[in-house]
Amino acid sequence: VAVEALASGVPVVATDGGGPREIRAGASPGAVRLVPIRDAAALGGVLAEALTDARPTSTARRAARPVLRTPEPDQFAAVFRAVAADSPRH
Repeated sequence: VAVEALASGVPVVATDGGGPREIRAGASPGAVRLVPIRDAAALGGVLAEALTDARPTSTARRAARPVLRTPEPDQFAAVFRAVAADSPRH
């Protein structure tokens, strides 16, 4: 969901863990704001900052570019063929 939000120009605020952390690592600085898990006060503060941020949504879209990778259908097909070739027959 975070990548789709960035691509749509919506700022991302998420808890610090797993996927959001990986997305932030690949995005431009400041595009994804992470807060500690189970820290309601931090979440409220970061949400307030995000809602009052005057930067245009195009900034978020540009920030998403490094993590937006749209594979081509041929790439998907190649992956499926490789997996099928290594799988035992049933």
